[in-house]
Amino acid sequence: MSTFSRKRGHNWKNCLGSFLKTAMPESECHANLVHQLVEWVAETYLGGNTGGVLWDSAGTTHAEVPPQVGGCRPDAYAVAPEDQLLILGEAKSPWDLENRHTIAQLLAFLTHCRQHGKAVFVLAVPWHRVPLASNMIRNLKRRHALEPVDVIVLEHLPG
Repeated sequence: MSTFSRKRGHNWKNCLGSFLKTAMPESECHANLVHQLVEWVAETYLGGNTGGVLWDSAGTTHAEVPPQVGGCRPDAYAVAPEDQLLILGEAKSPWDLENRHTIAQLLAFLTHCRQHGKAVFVLAVPWHRVPLASNMIRNLKRRHALEPVDVIVLEHLPG
């Protein structure tokens, strides 16, 4: 598993309430993380073309929404045209990381990546949740024989 460091500055408020007097609502925090995830996937795998990433956001049509994977819908879905690499992406706000639904989603996405073969799973979490997210992924991979799956946890994201 690897982590990606993104130090590009943004003017978003930090979701972590202990750093700010008023924390960003969870939905706004999640939307910002999804946006960063989509930008990173596009820059890293699609030559900067965000149009190549299916993602669910305000204003997207049904045709632009990612397909369900293992009964769950990822926040981002793309296939790199050069090598047909499948990219599944999920964003988790600080409050939404440690619950059964998230664990079920992560397991479904990792399992799908394993079955697909040529795939990578990208997880976007706020910077202060990277260690927890990395440990959760590592444990799921070990417990379910998913070690071959490539996973990238994005670092230095606001949230």
